[in-house]
Amino acid sequence: MFRAARQGLATAGHETTANLIGNGALALLGHPAQLRALREHPGLWPTAVDELVRWCGSILITQLRYATENVEVGGQVVRAGEAVQLVVVSANRDPREFDDPDRLDVTRRSSKPGDGHIGFGLGAHYCLGAALARQECEVALRALFERFPDASLESPDQTWVPVPGLRQLAELRLRLH
Repeated sequence: MFRAARQGLATAGHETTANLIGNGALALLGHPAQLRALREHPGLWPTAVDELVRWCGSILITQLRYATENVEVGGQVVRAGEAVQLVVVSANRDPREFDDPDRLDVTRRSSKPGDGHIGFGLGAHYCLGAALARQECEVALRALFERFPDASLESPDQTWVPVPGLRQLAELRLRLH
């Protein structure tokens, strides 16, 4: 049992981070002004990665949780024993939390403590590998766009893998010039 838990910790973020890198590359190629801002101001990369997690992160929903007692959430009573599931993609586009939430903005900074988004979870359920995922995404995307400044999509149409709760590209075909 310990071995399985240890292995799970070692590999848990691989797929989600790989998907974030693909989703982020697609997003930036689809928003050339945002990519241009990163080229002109490379110090924006850490902020951009958090914006990509918010805007096109790979986690769409959380695991089911069960209320241990009656609690009111957003004016709705959740009774003890009832299932609750957070829709991350919706929360990260909440107009009460983000100005113009459907717009990708690599300069967006949160006015709240922490990430400003919930792409890495919250509290006791915050991702242990969040710092590593951010660094991997930044290094991969920055290297891609520095090495291939004229990279483009081979096709604007993308195929998504039908995995419940995840946003995962089947492939990302690029022209690397």
